Amino acid sequence: MMMKGLGVSDGYGIGRVMLILDRKLDYTPREIADVDAEIARFHDAIDQFTKNTLEQADAVRKSTGDKEAEILEGHIAIIADPFMKGEIENLIKAHQCAEAAVEQICQMFIDMFTATGDDLTMQRAADV
Repeated sequence: MMMKGLGVSDGYGIGRVMLILDRKLDYTPREIADVDAEIARFHDAIDQFTKNTLEQADAVRKSTGDKEAEILEGHIAIIADPFMKGEIENLIKAHQCAEAAVEQICQMFIDMFTATGDDLTMQRAADV
């Protein structure tokens, strides 16, 4: 199989490829009646995401190295950010479902990072 993309250096490269696909949230927005249960569901999702991502990071560390594993661990740091979690919880308290709240706050961060015009900061938008 041959895939095309942007070359970051001249010449050929041989090695393992890690393909990172953009994922879209697939959910039906709904108004939440039981805010506490929805916040608990959000926290459970964070716990599951953290567990799965740590397992992936360990596998990547063994096969590829620390640098690549640290990228995945950075995703855990993003969702564990107290400001981000607080903003998501505030939207849930306003009776939004967790999925809609996560999508809205992630988009807010993506927009902020993209608006800086700084290449490094703009790259963080992809991590969100």
